[in-house]
Amino acid sequence: MILLASRSPQRQYLLRQAGLRFLTIDTLDDAAAAGSGVAQAIAIERARAKALAAQWQDHRAAFSQPHAVILAADTVVAHGNQALGSPTTPEEARDMLQRLSGSRHTVMTAHCCYRPALDGAEPVEAVAVALAQVTMLPLSPQQIDDYVASGEGIGKAGGYAIQGDADPFVADISGERDTVIGLQVGVVRRLYRQVTGQQPEEM
Repeated sequence: MILLASRSPQRQYLLRQAGLRFLTIDTLDDAAAAGSGVAQAIAIERARAKALAAQWQDHRAAFSQPHAVILAADTVVAHGNQALGSPTTPEEARDMLQRLSGSRHTVMTAHCCYRPALDGAEPVEAVAVALAQVTMLPLSPQQIDDYVASGEGIGKAGGYAIQGDADPFVADISGERDTVIGLQVGVVRRLYRQVTGQQPEEM
């Protein structure tokens, strides 16, 4: 059983599309500024923080089986030497899109599978990062204003949602599209096996 420490509809959709059984549980907010530092390290740190802060106690019965794990993920965009997280205001979203317009950036989604210490057993944790390179077309000020006004980019890494109305903005992706959306199911399966020694349950 996967306990998904995220309320992201996109991450839930990707797990559901893959046919994996999961429950959603509360944790730290997905939408946050990236802060300073190396983008990949930021993504890993935040994915781990979400996993460790997950509110799993109400689902303690799930951990009676050795295959229950907490899954958390965090997506950060690296543009040049700058790490971009998820904008919380239209102004932040506009600034991010202006930076990304007409350039290539890296999307990093860090995943953490975590099984807390229970019944005398040690906690188990596995972490991995999926990378994708995205080339964005040059965007006009009107395109950016219209997209920001839609509100779709709020809470999305880099200020845009490739699975939504921002899809036409993207010229090319090198890597998995799901990494840009925010969860790489192949990575989830691998980490789940590392933590539990089993395949994840299917619906």
